[in-house]
Amino acid sequence: MESIIPSQKGVTIVELLVAIALLSILLAITVSFYPSVMRIWNSGQDTYNLRGELSQARDLMNNYLVKASTFTIINPGRIIFTANVDPTTPGAESCIFYLYNPSDAGWPSTYPFASYELRFMTYNGVPVFGSGRSLCYGINPPPSTNFSGVGNQIIVTLDETKNTQNLALRFEIHPRNL
Repeated sequence: MESIIPSQKGVTIVELLVAIALLSILLAITVSFYPSVMRIWNSGQDTYNLRGELSQARDLMNNYLVKASTFTIINPGRIIFTANVDPTTPGAESCIFYLYNPSDAGWPSTYPFASYELRFMTYNGVPVFGSGRSLCYGINPPPSTNFSGVGNQIIVTLDETKNTQNLALRFEIHPRNL
């Protein structure tokens, strides 16, 4: 005999509540990991950006300093050198890489501020503090020296901080004309 009431197939209220409870637990676990995953992501992004900025500064410094015919280390945050930066043009240019903070009144002999820009400029006569092209920001003040020279090599140490990440890059340049 056939039933007058057709059999209904579907989800019961108990099954629906169990599914919602499981989904809620899964969602709570996922959301609890989100802040730590974002912190790790941002940390990696900051490190990547720091490495890129410091590498660009290193490449530009290398391109100029390798052509240096003379160099003078003035203080821990400044290097002045003479270079023929364009090999097709005779004559030399005076160039400078230096640390700059707008709160400094002039060429500092100590570095009291927490952060500096690395700047580069060519000049004739006397270099003007604050002028030139900014290569990277967030350079930490030199603990001892950013620029030093031994024999015919220039040693550069750049230490930069962005948010919570700190990255130091040390490299040597061997000018061809020294």
